Amino acid sequence: MSFRLCALSIAVVLMTVAVSAQPRDLAADLGPAQEALAAGDYETAYDQYRYFAEQDDNPLAQFSVALFHDMGWGRPVEPVTACQWYERAAIGEIPQAQVQLAECLLNGVHRTADPTAAAEWYRRAADNGIPTALCQLGKLYIAGHGVVKDAQTGFDLCREAAELGNAKAMVQLGQFYLEGDNEVRDVEQAFEWFSQAARSNSVEGMYFLAMMMQDGHGPHATTEAARFWFESAAAEGYVPAYFRTAEMYYLAEGDPETGLITPEDLAKLYMWLQLTIERSGTEIEQTEARNMLAEVMQLIPESWTAELDEMVESHLFEVSPLE
Repeated sequence: MSFRLCALSIAVVLMTVAVSAQPRDLAADLGPAQEALAAGDYETAYDQYRYFAEQDDNPLAQFSVALFHDMGWGRPVEPVTACQWYERAAIGEIPQAQVQLAECLLNGVHRTADPTAAAEWYRRAADNGIPTALCQLGKLYIAGHGVVKDAQTGFDLCREAAELGNAKAMVQLGQFYLEGDNEVRDVEQAFEWFSQAARSNSVEGMYFLAMMMQDGHGPHATTEAARFWFESAAAEGYVPAYFRTAEMYYLAEGDPETGLITPEDLAKLYMWLQLTIERSGTEIEQTEARNMLAEVMQLIPESWTAELDEMVESHLFEVSPLE
C-alpha cells in the first residue's frame, strides 16, 4: 500500500495523538497489548487488540488492528483488511485512521475508488489536528480530483500545513513550486521549502534540497553542500539517496596534492555502493553501482572489507530493525 508506515515507534506516536483527541480513555485497557507489541510478541498483541476492537468497539484498538494488517506485523500484509479496520477506526474519530481511510478510498483498495469521499475524510482528519491531511486535500484541489478544481485553495491548504511546521507538507509544497506549470512554478520558493524541510529532519527534504543544489540552485549551491544533504538523507536510510551519495564520491576530485581519492572517501564510496546494491529497487542504479564497485575493489585494501561490511550491516539494522 502507498501509505506504508515504517517503524513501531511511529505507531506508538500515532496512538498517543489519537488518544489525546478522545474524551474517552481508549487506551485504558490496551496496556498489555501495547507492551506485547513493543516486545515484538505480535500474536499476543494482535489477539488483545482484536478482542477490544470487536467486543468493546474501541476505535483505538481497531486502528491498531489495521496497522497489523497494513504493516504485516506477524502476518501477511492484507491491504483490504487493513482498510476495513481503518474505516471502523475513522468513524470512531481516530484522526490518523481518517487519513489512512482517505488513502484507501483514493486508491480504491477496499471498495470502488471514491475521491470525493477521500476529500471529506482528509477534511475531517485536518479538523481533528492532522496537518498532513491539509496538504493531501490541497493536492486534490490542485488536480480537481474529487473536488472542484481550485489551485489557489490547494496551495493555501498545503502552505497552512507547512507553516504549522509539518515537514511532509513542506516537501509537498516545494514539489508544487518546483514541478508546477508556469503559473505556479517558483524555484526560489521550492528551494526555501525544501531547506526548511531538511532543517526539520525530513529525509525527503534533504534529498530534494541536494538535487536542487546539484543543479546549481540556491545561494550556497556547491558540490560539497549537495553531497552533505544527499549523505544526510542516506544516513537516515532514505534509499533513493544511496546511489546519489555514492555517485558524488565516485565523481569527486581527489586529494589536491596526490589527485587520489582519500582513504576516508574510498571507504564511504565502498559502503554507499554496497548499500545501493543491497537496497535499490532500480536496476540501472544497481548495475552502475556494481560497475563502480568493481573499480573500487582494485583500490581498496582487502583488510578493510570485513569491517566495512559490518558497518553496512549495522546501518541496515539501524534503519530497518524489523526487517
